[in-house]
Amino acid sequence: MSMGINAVSANSINILSGNQISTKQAGSETQEKTGQADKEITEIANQFDHMEITPESQTAIPSDNYSNIRLNFVNNSIFRSGTDLHRHISECMKKYSYEGFSDEELKKDFISTCKEWRLYKIQKGQITENNPKDDQKLISRIYSLYQFHNANWMSQVCMDAGKSISSQYGDNDIGYVYYDTDYRDRCESTHTFLKEIAEELAKEWQAPSIDYVNVENDARESSLLSGMDFEECWNYYARGRNMCSLKDIKNPDFIETVSSGERFSFFYKAVAAPGREGENTLETQKGVILLELGERKWKLDVPFNNSTVLGDLAYNFNVGSLFERYANDNPVMLRLLKHFNVFSLFCRRDII
Repeated sequence: MSMGINAVSANSINILSGNQISTKQAGSETQEKTGQADKEITEIANQFDHMEITPESQTAIPSDNYSNIRLNFVNNSIFRSGTDLHRHISECMKKYSYEGFSDEELKKDFISTCKEWRLYKIQKGQITENNPKDDQKLISRIYSLYQFHNANWMSQVCMDAGKSISSQYGDNDIGYVYYDTDYRDRCESTHTFLKEIAEELAKEWQAPSIDYVNVENDARESSLLSGMDFEECWNYYARGRNMCSLKDIKNPDFIETVSSGERFSFFYKAVAAPGREGENTLETQKGVILLELGERKWKLDVPFNNSTVLGDLAYNFNVGSLFERYANDNPVMLRLLKHFNVFSLFCRRDII
Protein backbone atom coordinates (compact mmCIF):
# COMPACT_ATOMS: atom_id res chain seq x y z
CA MET A 1 0.00 0.00 0.00
CA SER A 2 1.53 3.26 -1.09
CA MET A 3 1.09 6.30 1.11
CA GLY A 4 2.72 9.02 -0.95
CA ILE A 5 6.03 8.86 0.86
CA ASN A 6 7.79 11.48 -1.23
CA ALA A 7 5.00 13.95 -0.62
CA VAL A 8 5.27 13.70 3.17
CA SER A 9 6.66 16.86 4.73
CA ALA A 10 9.80 16.56 6.77
CA ASN A 11 7.85 18.31 9.50
CA SER A 12 5.87 15.10 10.04
CA ILE A 13 8.89 13.69 11.85
CA ASN A 14 9.85 16.90 13.60
CA ILE A 15 9.12 15.80 17.14
CA LEU A 16 9.19 19.37 18.41
CA SER A 17 6.63 20.81 15.96
CA GLY A 18 4.08 23.14 17.51
CA ASN A 19 5.92 23.42 20.83
CA GLN A 20 7.45 26.90 20.49
CA ILE A 21 6.85 29.16 23.50
CA SER A 22 6.68 32.90 23.67
CA THR A 23 9.83 33.93 25.53
CA LYS A 24 12.93 34.75 23.53
CA GLN A 25 15.18 32.46 25.54
CA ALA A 26 12.83 29.50 25.33
CA GLY A 27 12.41 30.07 21.59
CA SER A 28 16.16 29.92 21.13
CA GLU A 29 16.41 26.73 23.18
CA THR A 30 13.54 25.13 21.28
CA GLN A 31 15.19 26.04 17.98
CA GLU A 32 18.41 24.42 19.17
CA LYS A 33 16.52 21.30 20.30
CA THR A 34 14.72 21.14 16.95
CA GLY A 35 18.04 21.14 15.12
CA GLN A 36 19.31 18.38 17.39
CA ALA A 37 16.13 16.38 16.76
CA ASP A 38 16.57 16.65 13.00
CA LYS A 39 20.19 15.57 13.31
CA GLU A 40 19.38 12.56 15.47
CA ILE A 41 16.47 11.45 13.27
CA THR A 42 18.87 11.48 10.33
CA GLU A 43 21.28 9.33 12.34
CA ILE A 44 18.48 6.88 13.16
CA ALA A 45 17.50 6.71 9.49
CA ASN A 46 21.11 6.00 8.59
CA GLN A 47 21.19 3.16 11.11
CA PHE A 48 18.20 1.59 9.38
CA ASP A 49 19.83 2.13 5.99
CA HIS A 50 22.95 0.25 7.11
CA MET A 51 21.53 -2.63 9.10
CA GLU A 52 24.13 -5.12 10.24
CA ILE A 53 24.00 -8.49 8.54
CA THR A 54 24.50 -11.88 10.10
CA PRO A 55 27.43 -14.07 8.96
CA GLU A 56 25.07 -16.41 7.10
CA SER A 57 23.82 -13.58 4.90
CA GLN A 58 27.17 -12.18 3.80
CA THR A 59 27.10 -13.08 0.14
CA ALA A 60 29.11 -11.74 -2.75
CA ILE A 61 27.39 -9.32 -5.12
CA PRO A 62 28.22 -10.09 -8.76
CA SER A 63 29.94 -7.12 -10.39
CA ASP A 64 32.57 -6.61 -13.06
CA ASN A 65 33.76 -3.44 -11.36
CA TYR A 66 33.49 -3.45 -7.59
CA SER A 67 34.31 0.25 -7.35
CA ASN A 68 31.04 0.87 -9.21
CA ILE A 69 29.02 -1.67 -7.27
CA ARG A 70 26.32 0.88 -6.29
CA LEU A 71 25.62 1.50 -9.95
CA ASN A 72 24.57 -2.13 -10.30
CA PHE A 73 22.01 -1.84 -7.48
CA VAL A 74 18.48 -2.12 -8.87
CA ASN A 75 15.85 -0.98 -6.39
CA ASN A 76 12.29 -2.18 -6.92
CA SER A 77 11.19 -1.22 -3.41
CA ILE A 78 9.03 1.83 -2.66
CA PHE A 79 11.79 2.96 -0.29
CA ARG A 80 14.99 4.72 -1.37
CA SER A 81 16.59 5.24 2.04
CA GLY A 82 16.14 4.97 5.79
CA THR A 83 14.75 8.51 5.75
CA ASP A 84 11.97 7.39 3.38
CA LEU A 85 11.15 4.57 5.78
CA HIS A 86 11.07 6.88 8.80
CA ARG A 87 8.81 9.40 7.09
CA HIS A 88 6.43 6.73 5.86
CA ILE A 89 5.98 5.20 9.31
CA SER A 90 5.62 8.62 10.94
CA GLU A 91 2.87 9.60 8.50
CA CYS A 92 1.10 6.26 8.98
CA MET A 93 1.08 6.57 12.78
CA LYS A 94 0.00 10.21 12.58
CA LYS A 95 -3.06 9.17 10.54
CA TYR A 96 -3.77 6.27 12.87
CA SER A 97 -3.39 8.39 16.03
CA TYR A 98 -5.74 11.06 14.71
CA GLU A 99 -8.19 8.25 13.78
CA GLY A 100 -7.73 8.47 10.04
CA PHE A 101 -6.65 4.80 9.81
CA SER A 102 -8.40 1.63 10.94
CA ASP A 103 -6.69 -1.26 12.78
CA GLU A 104 -6.82 -3.29 9.58
CA GLU A 105 -5.16 -0.51 7.59
CA LEU A 106 -2.42 -0.22 10.21
CA LYS A 107 -1.79 -3.96 10.10
CA LYS A 108 -1.60 -3.96 6.29
CA ASP A 109 0.78 -1.03 6.35
CA PHE A 110 3.08 -2.65 8.92
CA ILE A 111 3.31 -5.91 6.94
CA SER A 112 3.72 -4.10 3.62
CA THR A 113 6.47 -1.91 5.08
CA CYS A 114 8.37 -4.94 6.38
CA LYS A 115 8.13 -6.65 2.98
CA GLU A 116 9.22 -3.54 1.07
CA TRP A 117 12.13 -2.89 3.43
CA ARG A 118 13.15 -6.53 3.21
CA LEU A 119 13.15 -6.25 -0.59
CA TYR A 120 15.24 -3.10 -0.36
CA LYS A 121 17.80 -4.83 1.88
CA ILE A 122 17.95 -7.96 -0.29
CA GLN A 123 18.49 -5.91 -3.43
CA LYS A 124 21.28 -4.00 -1.72
CA GLY A 125 22.92 -7.30 -0.84
CA GLN A 126 22.74 -6.63 2.89
CA ILE A 127 20.54 -9.62 3.71
CA THR A 128 19.46 -12.78 1.94
CA GLU A 129 16.05 -14.31 1.51
CA ASN A 130 14.81 -16.88 4.01
CA ASN A 131 17.32 -15.96 6.72
CA PRO A 132 15.46 -16.19 10.06
CA LYS A 133 17.94 -14.09 12.05
CA ASP A 134 17.96 -11.27 9.51
CA ASP A 135 14.18 -11.37 9.30
CA GLN A 136 13.89 -11.19 13.10
CA LYS A 137 16.20 -8.18 13.21
CA LEU A 138 14.36 -6.45 10.40
CA ILE A 139 10.90 -6.94 11.93
CA SER A 140 12.23 -5.83 15.33
CA ARG A 141 13.58 -2.59 13.96
CA ILE A 142 10.48 -1.82 11.94
CA TYR A 143 8.39 -2.53 15.06
CA SER A 144 10.52 -0.13 17.13
CA LEU A 145 9.87 2.67 14.64
CA TYR A 146 6.12 2.10 14.65
CA GLN A 147 6.07 2.11 18.46
CA PHE A 148 8.30 5.20 18.59
CA HIS A 149 5.85 7.11 16.40
CA ASN A 150 2.84 5.62 18.19
CA ALA A 151 4.02 7.10 21.50
CA ASN A 152 5.05 10.41 19.95
CA TRP A 153 1.89 11.05 17.97
CA MET A 154 -0.48 9.89 20.70
CA SER A 155 1.14 12.23 23.25
CA GLN A 156 0.66 15.06 20.73
CA VAL A 157 -2.98 14.08 20.19
CA CYS A 158 -3.40 14.24 23.97
CA MET A 159 -1.84 17.71 24.14
CA ASP A 160 -4.12 18.89 21.31
CA ALA A 161 -7.17 17.67 23.23
CA GLY A 162 -6.49 20.36 25.84
CA LYS A 163 -6.97 23.24 23.39
CA SER A 164 -10.68 23.61 24.07
CA ILE A 165 -9.99 23.91 27.81
CA SER A 166 -7.13 26.33 27.17
CA SER A 167 -9.40 28.61 25.16
CA GLN A 168 -11.37 29.31 28.34
CA TYR A 169 -8.25 30.96 29.79
CA GLY A 170 -7.05 33.08 26.88
CA ASP A 171 -6.02 32.35 23.31
CA ASN A 172 -2.48 31.05 23.83
CA ASP A 173 -2.49 27.65 22.12
CA ILE A 174 0.85 26.52 23.56
CA GLY A 175 0.73 27.99 27.06
CA TYR A 176 -0.76 24.80 28.51
CA VAL A 177 -0.23 21.05 28.93
CA TYR A 178 -2.85 18.31 29.09
CA TYR A 179 -2.49 14.72 30.29
CA ASP A 180 -5.36 12.23 30.02
CA THR A 181 -5.23 8.50 30.70
CA ASP A 182 -7.78 7.92 27.90
CA TYR A 183 -4.99 8.74 25.43
CA ARG A 184 -2.47 6.75 27.43
CA ASP A 185 -4.80 3.74 27.21
CA ARG A 186 -5.10 4.19 23.43
CA CYS A 187 -1.32 4.33 23.14
CA GLU A 188 -0.89 1.16 25.19
CA SER A 189 -3.60 -0.64 23.20
CA THR A 190 -1.78 0.22 19.97
CA HIS A 191 1.50 -0.84 21.58
CA THR A 192 0.03 -4.30 22.22
CA PHE A 193 -1.48 -4.44 18.73
CA LEU A 194 1.90 -3.66 17.10
CA LYS A 195 3.51 -6.52 19.05
CA GLU A 196 0.80 -8.89 17.87
CA ILE A 197 1.34 -7.88 14.24
CA ALA A 198 5.10 -8.23 14.53
CA GLU A 199 4.81 -11.64 16.18
CA GLU A 200 2.38 -12.87 13.54
CA LEU A 201 4.74 -11.81 10.75
CA ALA A 202 7.74 -13.38 12.50
CA LYS A 203 5.87 -16.69 12.61
CA GLU A 204 4.92 -16.38 8.95
CA TRP A 205 8.58 -15.80 8.02
CA GLN A 206 9.68 -18.54 10.46
CA ALA A 207 11.84 -16.05 12.36
CA PRO A 208 12.64 -16.37 16.08
CA SER A 209 10.29 -14.70 18.56
CA ILE A 210 11.11 -11.07 19.34
CA ASP A 211 12.26 -9.79 22.74
CA TYR A 212 10.27 -6.54 22.77
CA VAL A 213 11.71 -5.23 26.05
CA ASN A 214 15.26 -5.45 24.69
CA VAL A 215 14.22 -4.03 21.31
CA GLU A 216 12.67 -0.97 22.97
CA ASN A 217 15.60 -0.49 25.35
CA ASP A 218 18.01 -0.66 22.42
CA ALA A 219 15.92 1.95 20.61
CA ARG A 220 16.05 4.24 23.64
CA GLU A 221 19.83 4.03 23.55
CA SER A 222 20.08 4.82 19.84
CA SER A 223 19.15 8.51 20.04
CA LEU A 224 15.37 8.25 19.82
CA LEU A 225 14.97 11.60 21.50
CA SER A 226 11.58 11.64 23.11
CA GLY A 227 11.20 8.04 24.22
CA MET A 228 9.33 4.81 23.49
CA ASP A 229 6.23 5.09 25.69
CA PHE A 230 3.48 7.61 26.37
CA GLU A 231 4.89 9.11 29.59
CA GLU A 232 8.37 9.55 28.13
CA CYS A 233 7.03 11.35 25.07
CA TRP A 234 4.45 13.40 26.96
CA ASN A 235 7.14 14.54 29.38
CA TYR A 236 9.41 15.49 26.48
CA TYR A 237 6.75 17.75 24.96
CA ALA A 238 5.76 19.25 28.33
CA ARG A 239 9.36 20.13 29.11
CA GLY A 240 9.71 21.51 25.58
CA ARG A 241 6.92 23.96 26.44
CA ASN A 242 9.04 25.05 29.43
CA MET A 243 6.19 24.73 31.90
CA CYS A 244 5.73 21.20 33.28
CA SER A 245 7.55 17.93 33.83
CA LEU A 246 6.86 14.43 35.09
CA LYS A 247 9.30 12.91 37.54
CA ASP A 248 9.96 9.29 38.49
CA ILE A 249 7.65 8.07 35.72
CA LYS A 250 8.91 4.49 35.96
CA ASN A 251 7.80 4.27 39.57
CA PRO A 252 5.63 1.09 39.83
CA ASP A 253 3.02 2.85 41.97
CA PHE A 254 2.57 5.60 39.35
CA ILE A 255 2.34 3.10 36.47
CA GLU A 256 -0.14 0.93 38.38
CA THR A 257 -2.34 3.92 39.24
CA VAL A 258 -2.51 5.41 35.74
CA SER A 259 -3.16 1.91 34.37
CA SER A 260 -5.96 1.12 36.83
CA GLY A 261 -8.78 1.94 34.41
CA GLU A 262 -10.08 4.93 36.38
CA ARG A 263 -9.81 8.01 34.17
CA PHE A 264 -7.39 10.69 35.34
CA SER A 265 -6.80 14.01 33.61
CA PHE A 266 -4.51 16.93 34.37
CA PHE A 267 -4.69 20.36 32.71
CA TYR A 268 -2.28 23.18 33.52
CA LYS A 269 -2.02 26.67 32.07
CA ALA A 270 0.80 28.94 33.18
CA VAL A 271 -1.22 32.18 33.00
CA ALA A 272 -4.90 31.75 33.87
CA ALA A 273 -5.96 35.41 33.58
CA PRO A 274 -3.57 37.50 31.44
CA GLY A 275 -3.52 41.09 32.71
CA ARG A 276 -3.58 44.26 30.71
CA GLU A 277 -0.29 45.83 29.63
CA GLY A 278 1.45 47.41 32.58
CA GLU A 279 -0.36 45.34 35.21
CA ASN A 280 1.85 43.35 37.55
CA THR A 281 -0.20 41.83 40.34
CA LEU A 282 -0.12 38.39 41.91
CA GLU A 283 -3.65 37.78 40.65
CA THR A 284 -2.62 38.24 36.99
CA GLN A 285 0.38 35.94 37.46
CA LYS A 286 -1.60 32.96 38.74
CA GLY A 287 -1.62 29.70 36.83
CA VAL A 288 -4.50 27.23 36.89
CA ILE A 289 -4.71 23.44 37.29
CA LEU A 290 -7.84 21.42 36.50
CA LEU A 291 -8.02 17.81 37.70
CA GLU A 292 -10.37 14.88 37.18
CA LEU A 293 -10.31 11.43 38.74
CA GLY A 294 -13.32 9.30 37.92
CA GLU A 295 -16.35 11.50 38.61
CA ARG A 296 -14.54 13.95 40.88
CA LYS A 297 -13.12 17.31 39.78
CA TRP A 298 -10.81 19.90 41.36
CA LYS A 299 -9.50 23.33 40.41
CA LEU A 300 -6.25 24.67 41.90
CA ASP A 301 -4.69 28.10 41.62
CA VAL A 302 -0.93 28.17 41.07
CA PRO A 303 0.36 31.18 43.09
CA PHE A 304 3.25 32.30 40.91
CA ASN A 305 5.23 35.42 41.71
CA ASN A 306 7.81 36.47 39.13
CA SER A 307 8.68 39.83 40.71
CA THR A 308 10.47 40.55 44.01
CA VAL A 309 8.42 43.75 44.22
CA LEU A 310 5.46 41.59 45.28
CA GLY A 311 7.29 39.38 47.75
CA ASP A 312 9.36 36.20 47.54
CA LEU A 313 9.78 34.71 44.08
CA ALA A 314 7.65 31.63 43.40
CA TYR A 315 7.97 30.12 39.95
CA ASN A 316 7.92 26.34 40.41
CA PHE A 317 5.63 24.02 42.37
CA ASN A 318 5.11 20.33 42.92
CA VAL A 319 1.43 19.72 42.14
CA GLY A 320 1.10 17.18 44.93
CA SER A 321 2.18 19.82 47.44
CA LEU A 322 -0.35 22.28 46.00
CA PHE A 323 -3.06 19.63 46.25
CA GLU A 324 -2.20 19.01 49.92
CA ARG A 325 -2.43 22.74 50.55
CA TYR A 326 -5.84 23.28 48.94
CA ALA A 327 -7.72 19.99 48.65
CA ASN A 328 -6.01 17.15 50.47
CA ASP A 329 -9.03 14.87 50.27
CA ASN A 330 -8.06 12.04 47.92
CA PRO A 331 -4.99 9.81 48.50
CA VAL A 332 -5.07 8.35 44.95
CA MET A 333 -4.98 11.81 43.39
CA LEU A 334 -2.22 12.86 45.76
CA ARG A 335 -0.07 9.86 44.75
CA LEU A 336 -0.44 10.82 41.09
CA LEU A 337 0.19 14.52 41.52
CA LYS A 338 3.45 14.00 43.42
CA HIS A 339 4.91 13.14 40.00
CA PHE A 340 3.92 16.46 38.35
CA ASN A 341 5.89 19.70 38.62
CA VAL A 342 4.70 22.99 37.10
CA PHE A 343 6.71 26.10 36.28
CA SER A 344 6.13 29.73 35.48
CA LEU A 345 7.15 30.68 31.93
CA PHE A 346 9.84 32.80 33.65
CA CYS A 347 11.36 29.80 35.42
CA ARG A 348 15.06 29.27 34.82
CA ARG A 349 15.61 26.45 32.32
CA ASP A 350 18.34 24.79 34.39
CA ILE A 351 16.02 23.89 37.31
CA ILE A 352 13.46 21.98 35.23
